[in-house]
Amino acid sequence: MTEWILHTVVVSYKRHDLTRQCVESFQDTVTIPYTIVVVDNGSPPETVKALRKLKVPLLELDQNYYPGFATNRGWERAPDSATLLQRSDNDTLYLPHWCDEMVEAFERNPKVMQYGPVAAGDEPFTAMSHWPVGGNSIIRRQIYDEGLRYTEVPWPELRVIEEQQLTHDVWGRGYERVFGTRPGIIYNDDGDLDYHRQSKRDRGIHVDW
Repeated sequence: MTEWILHTVVVSYKRHDLTRQCVESFQDTVTIPYTIVVVDNGSPPETVKALRKLKVPLLELDQNYYPGFATNRGWERAPDSATLLQRSDNDTLYLPHWCDEMVEAFERNPKVMQYGPVAAGDEPFTAMSHWPVGGNSIIRRQIYDEGLRYTEVPWPELRVIEEQQLTHDVWGRGYERVFGTRPGIIYNDDGDLDYHRQSKRDRGIHVDW
């Protein structure tokens, strides 16, 4: 029987209070052994200073890279014992049952290599067979060891967000992805349009809103 050990990467850019809430929510609800690291995408010094107070490992990148790039760097820090690898966006709050449902999904079917916790309101989309897993994603260590990574091709060149490409790469290897059967997370976005505009511009994406 597999011993489930989770290595979680929380991707952060500015908005340190959301990262704090995400980490606390995760720690309050995870039900299996885990390690965690926050990967900061080149935030201003005041953000980094606040993140250092979280008492979790912090990896500081030198600029605002794509979330997939940051996740790859965080996954490289996974201990050998980890059997599951997670990416968590920092605007995520976890509901109490999310972890148990995730483990059950992997235990039911060894062909499942990726699990997506469902956010309230996303059910019409996640019910579609062709819908890829979004930013909050857990994969088996097995497929990582087989070479699966987030693509680091810039969004304007890739023409698809790297999180969507990850699911297509799971399918391309002959494996399956599943979503939770009920909401397991809540999006905790603060609605800061200036933040979202700047984040996209940092990554070479033109926005006119």
